[in-house]
Amino acid sequence: MIGQNVAARLNHLLSPLSIVLRLNPNHLKSVMKHVPLLAIAVFYASVAFAQTSTPAVVSQADTLQKSAKRIHLQELETDIRSYKKQKAEAKMAMIKGDFTSSKALFATAKISKQHIKAKIDTLKSEGVPHPLKLANKGIKIADQRIILTDVKKLLVDKASEKAARKASNPVAIDTAKAIVRADKKILRKDIKEAERDAAKPAVFFVKVKAHSNSHT
Repeated sequence: MIGQNVAARLNHLLSPLSIVLRLNPNHLKSVMKHVPLLAIAVFYASVAFAQTSTPAVVSQADTLQKSAKRIHLQELETDIRSYKKQKAEAKMAMIKGDFTSSKALFATAKISKQHIKAKIDTLKSEGVPHPLKLANKGIKIADQRIILTDVKKLLVDKASEKAARKASNPVAIDTAKAIVRADKKILRKDIKEAERDAAKPAVFFVKVKAHSNSHT
């Protein structure tokens, strides 16, 4: 019984070979002619598969890398803002004679500066050219957007005040005036912070400040 099972298995394994061996010479030559073509077809199919599957993996890795760079650049912008704010507050405390607070703020600013250097080194290692320049540019653009939003709101609220005066509505006039005063206060604060954050004095902030003062 065991011998029959072994014989059956050998016959199953050798059946493809026996089919080839039973072919006449002409058929065998025909089969052998198609073997190189089959090998070439398999090769190109594997290359095509590699080309269609690899870019998806590379694209995903590239997206993750870009996302990491963007996050690190935003962190650098935050650190720069914090450093400049702490340094300005330390100087103000020194002017007021609060040397204890001034010393503490300068120490905090020193730590923030170390964070900035570390972030710059990280971004450079990730292949980002001139990280500090890019961060300062990002800060400037963000500050300009904030100020432009403040200016637009101020203009809208001043128009509402003008409409209230035209309608001779004392309550509406007082409310509109209070809103305009608050708008101007916010605008001046944002301009001051933007000037502090700027890497160099910007004409944009000077013009907006002059516009704000002309409507006081």
